[in-house]
Amino acid sequence: MKRILFPTDFSEAANHAFIYALEIAKAFQLPLTVLHVYQLPDVSSVHLPNTLREVYDSIELEEFENFKNQIPLLHQLAEKHGLKDVPIESMMEEGPTVETIIRAAKKTEAELIIMGTKGATGLKSLFFGSNTAEVMENAPCPVLGVPEKAKFDGKIDDIAVAVDLNRDETRALEYTLEFAKPFAARLHCLNVNTAGSEELQAKMEALQKQYQDSELLCHFEILEGEHIYAPLSHYVEENHIDLLVMLTHRRSFLESLFDYSKTKKMIYQAKMPILSIPENF
Repeated sequence: MKRILFPTDFSEAANHAFIYALEIAKAFQLPLTVLHVYQLPDVSSVHLPNTLREVYDSIELEEFENFKNQIPLLHQLAEKHGLKDVPIESMMEEGPTVETIIRAAKKTEAELIIMGTKGATGLKSLFFGSNTAEVMENAPCPVLGVPEKAKFDGKIDDIAVAVDLNRDETRALEYTLEFAKPFAARLHCLNVNTAGSEELQAKMEALQKQYQDSELLCHFEILEGEHIYAPLSHYVEENHIDLLVMLTHRRSFLESLFDYSKTKKMIYQAKMPILSIPENF
């Protein structure tokens, strides 16, 4: 990886995710680019009197002043957590939030985007309607979504990756292995058999054989269940998973994975970060 991009609105949730971003940048010895996106009123088709134009300009100036004041606070936060040696750059861009983040990722050649998410609905808010979800769907690189209540002690001991054995997800597994190496994390490769297919076991065994010589400890398991969410959430809770990885195929897959109408108990709500890897990455 070359660089990590960290979009922020300077909220408490974003500052919480900033610690994750710093720790991961430190682990990979990468620079961290802090991005603040702001919007101005759309007046492209309106002739503004001078007084209104001054108001328009003052909004942009206020955004700049806020940005200028917040960046030193982030440096203080880094120092407070013993992470002041992580190289931090900053940029401020105007435009629609999601499109601007994606444009900035391409511009800076970022190979990982780390974003915070908040809300009482936890992971549901992460995947439905949030900026983080839209960035995950459209980003040119992997995106790490960090729920507001997620706790990070600088260690990632166990990583679970949800695989579809009917697809070639080699790239996702290879990326996950590289991501896990600096932390010497154990890798849990999981598939949920919702159709009762007997063919999946053979496919999982073939996948296990492919990675049997990995320098990391890898565990391969097929979970049984009517729907994906319940057995997967139970597994990550029982095995103290620190990070869940998935390959983003399409929104319908994410919707089926986090189908709240079928699962009443939110076992790991708002506790665990999600690393989403684009299908064509």
